[in-house]
Amino acid sequence: TTSFKISNTQTYEQIFLKLSLTNSTNINIHITNTNTLNFSCNSNNNKYEFNFELFSSVNNDQIVNNNDREINIILNKRNQEWWNKLELTNNYKQYINVNWDKWY
Repeated sequence: TTSFKISNTQTYEQIFLKLSLTNSTNINIHITNTNTLNFSCNSNNNKYEFNFELFSSVNNDQIVNNNDREINIILNKRNQEWWNKLELTNNYKQYINVNWDKWY
């Protein structure tokens, strides 16, 4: 497994994630226990994956858009609220940054 950066931004209703992975295939995204995000894919002959607890609960109706340069994921929050951070435990903090291009 190889590491990569996750860019994120939010509104009160949604979380927007951008994964800068090129030529991605076999994209798998699952939400478990309403707040654990499980992701995996292949990109340029490498396998990428992460599993972490989100700051709060989300619905299990994510939207995924994939192109040659990136993967975009939209998560719908279960409660309309502002999150102080994306990840509950900070284990992946070094891989997560703010997507200033989408900042509101």
